[in-house]
Amino acid sequence: MRGVGVLVVLVSMLASNTAAQESESRVYLMPKLGVFTSVSTLAEIDGRKFDLDSNPAIGLSVEVTIPRTRFGVRANLAYQTGTELLSEGDPLSDDDNTLLVVTADLVYRLSGDTQVRPYLLGGLGAKHYELEVPSVRVLNGSATDFTIHAGLGVGINVGFGAVIAELSDYISWFKPEDRGSSKMQNDIFGLVGIRIGLF
Repeated sequence: MRGVGVLVVLVSMLASNTAAQESESRVYLMPKLGVFTSVSTLAEIDGRKFDLDSNPAIGLSVEVTIPRTRFGVRANLAYQTGTELLSEGDPLSDDDNTLLVVTADLVYRLSGDTQVRPYLLGGLGAKHYELEVPSVRVLNGSATDFTIHAGLGVGINVGFGAVIAELSDYISWFKPEDRGSSKMQNDIFGLVGIRIGLF
């Protein structure tokens, strides 16, 4: 009976320690790689449509979990590393056109399961274009627009942390300099990476 009592005490201590860990805030770093694609026309000028081509992309996020909840807050960066501008499918420039997105996000984990955890994320931020298109003056240069972020992801825990996969839509409205009306942009980033606990 004494042995059973000691075992019960040890299990209780372990459970208390686990609960204490789950009630603490954690900080995670998430480097990511993947692809960028835009599912909308960047601009339409004098009847011509201009689009950014698909291209490799990178991402980086830092997340702080909120104790005793399934929520986290995240600083998020996504970068399209340089692509061509297309007009009716034909390239107009070299692959020097970049897109940088920075957002502050709220993350909600749909499951309390510790092995596989799907989640939703959304937030607000800014989208910065650097376009080098000398042949189209109104598109040549830089522009920064307000953006809305909506996305989903999944994390699969492994020994050193977690493998993550995310699909994000960064929604904004782009207007060429002094020409036409704003067009809604849906810039999609599909990224995979790892989640590493810092402390």
